[in-house]
Amino acid sequence: MARTPTYTRTEPYTRIEPVGVESNDERHARLVAELEDGGTAHGGMVLGMPPLPAGDMWVDAVGASVITKQSVATIRTRLARRERYTREFPAPLVRFNLQWWKLSVLTAWMAAVTTPNADDASTVTS
Repeated sequence: MARTPTYTRTEPYTRIEPVGVESNDERHARLVAELEDGGTAHGGMVLGMPPLPAGDMWVDAVGASVITKQSVATIRTRLARRERYTREFPAPLVRFNLQWWKLSVLTAWMAAVTTPNADDASTVTS
């Protein structure tokens, strides 16, 4: 027995464009420009994420690529193949199907990695 629809749509479907759509490449370029010459990062709180102390913020994969000067693909590869690296990339917090890092953890990891003869950077904790 075929089911008959109770409602038939008379007007065509219209696509609703999201507000403030920015590609990853555009966002990467904007973040690099903001952080050039010792600039500070600007960000807001993310609803549903744990609160952070003043001066710290949550960073997604594009922001992590800007801070660590590695591509998003490199970061994901390092996370997938943790055992191959002596200085492991910090583990992200996964929420909303996205990976998030604390800005303070990423900057501490970068300081440990870029310091000559530094101790193992995998000891940097979140």
